[in-house]
Amino acid sequence: MAVEKRVALLDQWGLKVVNPEQALICCHYQNALRNGADYVLQHIASHQSVESIGRDHLERHLKTFMLKDVAQLSPREDGSPRDPLLRTQPGYACRHCPISSRCRTSSDQILFRHLSSQHGILRRQARATRDYDRVSLQCWASGGVYRCQWWIVHSTVSYSTSLELDPSRPHKIRRTQTLPAKQVTKIPEGPRQLLPTPAGPILPNLLLEIHA
Repeated sequence: MAVEKRVALLDQWGLKVVNPEQALICCHYQNALRNGADYVLQHIASHQSVESIGRDHLERHLKTFMLKDVAQLSPREDGSPRDPLLRTQPGYACRHCPISSRCRTSSDQILFRHLSSQHGILRRQARATRDYDRVSLQCWASGGVYRCQWWIVHSTVSYSTSLELDPSRPHKIRRTQTLPAKQVTKIPEGPRQLLPTPAGPILPNLLLEIHA
């Protein structure tokens, strides 16, 4: 089968193969998949009909790509370009760790635990640009059994999320976020009413809608 036809068949199933890693990516969930026809078929079934997909046909087709299992994939280098096939997450990178092994995480809780246990910095003392950087992160899979290591990417998305201390609760962290004007939906003033959205009506006390 010609390469174009093999790729077109993957597109029909919502799948892509990325090089040079030979990783199979689900375009719907934006993460790499385990290798194996049974798992891939089950995964495809989670978001589309598989009635027309035969298991044996899928297995033969996948074998032609020499794919690597998600558990075999190594993280990319920090500073890699953002891959549009993978989900991009706002996150944090520790400034006190060696560059080659610095802590990278999408969780502020994990960040503060790391700063406290590894560097003796309490969460109420932590400061951005001194103790950690706010970065854009990607990984092959961020959930489930195969939780992969994050890498830092150059992204056109500007994450201005910061962590501030809540003065009324000294040991609690408050998350603030500055959004570009085009990502903010203002709720008109007036009597309370339900506003239609693709996911259903929302109440006007939800002041911001963040578009992924």
